[in-house]
Order: sequence, then structure tokens, then C-alpha cells
Amino acid sequence: MTVQTVDIKCKTSADYASLDIYTLDESKEMPSSRIRPMVIICPGGAYAWTSKREGEPIAMKFLAEGIHAAILWYSVKPYAFPTSVTEVAQAVYYIRTHAAELHVDMNRIYVMGFSAGGHLAASYGCFWNCDFLRSELKLTDEKAGWLKPDGLILSYPVITSGEKTHAESIANVMGSDDRVLNTDAAAEIVARLQNNL
Repeated sequence: MTVQTVDIKCKTSADYASLDIYTLDESKEMPSSRIRPMVIICPGGAYAWTSKREGEPIAMKFLAEGIHAAILWYSVKPYAFPTSVTEVAQAVYYIRTHAAELHVDMNRIYVMGFSAGGHLAASYGCFWNCDFLRSELKLTDEKAGWLKPDGLILSYPVITSGEKTHAESIANVMGSDDRVLNTDAAAEIVARLQNNL
């Protein structure tokens, strides 16, 4: 196994934002031309920290199944949206642009997340094609498609709204600015949507 760490930074990233990439070594039994899927793991932690137990142990399980893995140590509180989503985009783009040297199948790059990391993975699945990501990564329209994940794996994601939501996670990702996180306005929007169903 080969392990390398790559800095993953955008304009608003924390100093620690990085991607630990774990790839299986090739051997005589497995030709060097063999390409494998890659799973980018986003650990949970309420957007206040990133859980170690949802990082390397999960990566090791994927490696045991013949799948390369990478752990994204994304920016958390006080770094608010869209910082962490932009870091996922940078991770996906890095893996895709280095697929040949990493022996990664460019058509099988998945984003996985646990808890708040599951929210992050789901958010990325919604936002991967947005202008703000293309602009931040300075991508042409031709390369913008490289940001698209080939699939999402969501493990107990924080994606429920209302009284059962994990409010701390949502507050941490959105920041503390009342103009951004206005719960009264959000409740009003939800009520209007429910009335139109």
C-alpha cells in the first residue's frame, strides 16, 4: 500500500485541509495496468471536527476489498459553506486528473460520508455542477464534467430537517451569521413548500 497526503485548499480553507490517498501496490499477481475504483471518504463530526474512526478504519476496509480509498480532512467550524463542498470538488478533480498514476478507474470515483460527512457528500452530489465550484477551480466547461461523482455512499447522513435534524451540524456548516442561518425564514419556506404539495 502506498499512502500520500495532498493539500486540498481553496481561498477559505483551514490550514489542515488535506486528502490522504491510500492506493494498493501492484505486484506480479496484479499487473501494473490494473485500474481500481476510488472512494473519497468524508468523516463526520458535526462540522466541528472530523472523526478519526470514520477515516482510516473505513479506508482499510475498502482496501481489503481491492478498492483504493482517500480520506478528505475537510475544513470545519468556523469555516462555513461552501468551503467544505469546494474541498470535495478539489479532491474529486485531483483524483481524476491523477487517475493514471494512481491506477484509478476514472469512471468509478465515489464520494462517501458519515453523519455530517454524509451531509457533505450529499451536498456535493447536488452542487458538483454549480458555477461557484467551476469558478473556484478555474475549470473550463470541457473539464467541469470531471467534478461529477460516479456515485454517492451516504452513511447515516445529517439530511433530515425539522425537529429531528442535528441542528449543531447545520449551524456549524452554515456559520453563525444570522443572515445566512435564519431559522424563522427557513421554517416559513418549509411551511410554504408543504402547503404546495
